[in-house]
Amino acid sequence: MNRNQKLKVSKIIELVLGSSRPLTSQQISVALNLDTSTTNRLLNSMATDGLLGKDKQTRTFYPSTSSLFPLPLNHPINTSAEKIWTVILGLRNEWSLTSGFVYFYNGKRVLTSLAIGSDPLTSQYNTILNSPLHASGSGKLFLASIPETKWKLYLPVEPYEQFTKHTTTSLKKLKTEIKDALKTGAITCKDDYVDGFSVVSSPVLFNKKIIGCFFISGRSTHLAEKGFEKLMLSIKKQATLFELSNPSIINFETLYL
Repeated sequence: MNRNQKLKVSKIIELVLGSSRPLTSQQISVALNLDTSTTNRLLNSMATDGLLGKDKQTRTFYPSTSSLFPLPLNHPINTSAEKIWTVILGLRNEWSLTSGFVYFYNGKRVLTSLAIGSDPLTSQYNTILNSPLHASGSGKLFLASIPETKWKLYLPVEPYEQFTKHTTTSLKKLKTEIKDALKTGAITCKDDYVDGFSVVSSPVLFNKKIIGCFFISGRSTHLAEKGFEKLMLSIKKQATLFELSNPSIINFETLYL
């Protein structure tokens, strides 16, 4: 299989995993702008190899068991899952706001756990976060997790795109915000990406290296009512306790490297 075919297979798996229902070959072909014969060939091959499931009656394709549950139980992400869930559930219950955990891996921000708050109007989250790095809490902490010399590989050319009047558009200001976040142990993004939506994030460290972050998000008015300073102190405390009380976090070092 050449690189082009691997990319197509990857996109097919991503599409099928993200769908709420099985998809036909035609639907997949249209969604990914692939020709019908190529799509049919790849889908049948993937079904044979166990990468996808296939319903012969409806001729639809759905995620295989291995694609839905790819990690062994002793994988670091799984061994830490209960502790992570305990933290975000506690934050959600304490503040009635959406809480979650993002893991930084291979240049990506991976949302591994999410507890929805009481407000039905919450942001839509994908497993791989794609919010702009310069306009999101997890994005700024991701930048803090890598050498500054590598930032140019992930950031656009200045001035950065401005989504609201609060969006950071310069590297100088971005550096200041990240420096302050590392000093205080938390970062607040008020209306940076979407007007009326804010996020408070706190980094999780192992051996002084940032491996991910916890976050609290919701309507800016709701976070303001709770008090941004109180939220920052709360999430920073929980992130620190997680680092100290979770022995399996040591496994993240090897995974991260």
